[in-house]
Amino acid sequence: MVTVIREYLYLGDSEAELHTNGLVKVILDLSEWKFDLEPMKNEDDRIFIHELVSIITHCVDAEIPILVKCHGAMDRSPFIVACWVWFDYYCQDKDVTPLAAYEEVKNLHSQTIIHDDWMRWWQNIV
Repeated sequence: MVTVIREYLYLGDSEAELHTNGLVKVILDLSEWKFDLEPMKNEDDRIFIHELVSIITHCVDAEIPILVKCHGAMDRSPFIVACWVWFDYYCQDKDVTPLAAYEEVKNLHSQTIIHDDWMRWWQNIV
């Protein structure tokens, strides 16, 4: 399954690239990113998330189609895409909460699971 989040930004599962018909030029595969339901407990995770958001921003700004994917597209990839959605609004001086960004992704990509502990961490750093 592939979901269009914004122009040039796609979200999908492990089979997603098979359904993009060559449109996607960059694939950000989070399938091997391992963390439990209490993620981002150290600075390395925060830096990694920042780098992922930077990659997505670069691609979208340069109009390079990017697919963010993981195994089921329910946890990791929707979370990172939600981080980017929030950052995109923030850069436009729009007052959007991390939860609102996460819910926007969930509304577009219904299998997204919003994890309360991830939200608590995220809201503590913004």
